[in-house]
Amino acid sequence: MRKVLHRIFLLIFLAALTGLLWYGVNGWRQQHKYALLRERLEQEQKRASEEEGISRSRLEILQEINPDVKAYIEIPDTKLSYPVMQSSLEEGNWYLMRDLYGNWDYYGTPYLDIRCDIEAPSRNLWIYGHNMSSGRMFGSLRNYRKKSYFEEHPEIMLEVEEGTESYEIAAVIELDLSLPEDGELFLFVDPDTEEEYEKYLEEIRRRSLYSTGVELSAEDHLISLTTCGRLEAGTPRRLVVIGRLL
Repeated sequence: MRKVLHRIFLLIFLAALTGLLWYGVNGWRQQHKYALLRERLEQEQKRASEEEGISRSRLEILQEINPDVKAYIEIPDTKLSYPVMQSSLEEGNWYLMRDLYGNWDYYGTPYLDIRCDIEAPSRNLWIYGHNMSSGRMFGSLRNYRKKSYFEEHPEIMLEVEEGTESYEIAAVIELDLSLPEDGELFLFVDPDTEEEYEKYLEEIRRRSLYSTGVELSAEDHLISLTTCGRLEAGTPRRLVVIGRLL
């Protein structure tokens, strides 16, 4: 009996170790992949400036790689610096497990909700990303539960075709998608009326984990960066960092 239990525990240990190694190797590959991409972007921008005397945006270069790239998002002085995808397919979460090149990738790539129009733009741009324990992708967003982190990183930069837009973070909320009222907030993109928008903004103010000092009004355009509320896959909780376009 002891031998059987020993073998069972050994198998469990080996399975856990294999899982950790797989996660670590894939994490390194993903980190290396985007480090090479950022280096490529910098080199292409430098080449265009020196050889052609023109300025090329990261977005322009990325769209030559994949036209599904709709923006480039960055929070200064953090790990969050990635292309933002939007699938042309009916399956709006295509990039949940795909990289910039369309290849399968456990880490996925940040992507824009299929209901959102970044060119119009929609009043509320929802962008999704994985909550990685390494802090990659949208993993660093969980730091916004602390007001001190918000005070150090109060701005979201979004590069779009017209240029780079700046959003000041206005609220940090948590939603439980198993609750109907939270599900409605999670679906909010474009209001039908100003009253509907005011009601939504009031919920954001009420639910914010702390006061940011940023006032929201019905004229504002928002960006909502969202990730799993916990590290476990499949959790119905979502952490949402909401910014106001300056």
